[in-house]
Amino acid sequence: DELDYTYFRLGNAYWELGQYDKSMEYHQQSIAVSRQKGQLTPLGIARRMSIALLKQGKPREALKMLNEIVDKRIQCSVEDKMYLAQGMGSCYNELQQYDLAEKYYLESVAFSKQTPQHFQRLANRGIAQFYVNNAQYANAEPYLQFLLNASLQQMLPNYLIDVHRMW
Repeated sequence: DELDYTYFRLGNAYWELGQYDKSMEYHQQSIAVSRQKGQLTPLGIARRMSIALLKQGKPREALKMLNEIVDKRIQCSVEDKMYLAQGMGSCYNELQQYDLAEKYYLESVAFSKQTPQHFQRLANRGIAQFYVNNAQYANAEPYLQFLLNASLQQMLPNYLIDVHRMW
């Protein structure tokens, strides 16, 4: 029975369209099916749900969900740890707890150093965006430089536009 995966894919489709309410509905159904199978919440769903909650202006709910996942996951991949740290940084940033946000964004970058370049670019973009949004341009510079040093084949054009806009 792959119903959980079907709901996951439907949730992702709505998420990509920016229809976060619908996305949350299907992701929650996917989680319910996973739990019936005795499985933990998949981190991919949790990551997308936390972003959806942030986009809906619900940082406390997003943070609560991420904390529940962190408590249940003693061992997970370095990439998952990077994503979780980045999510926590985003939540604390929205809650205007900037010291905690920075701590988690830096943790995300530290985890990313043990991962392939793709993940390193994601982590560097997250902390660069945090610093730029908070007018800490000197702090953003090394992370933006890292991103600008990537080859054009490694970066999607819209991603590169964002990096240049931040610069």
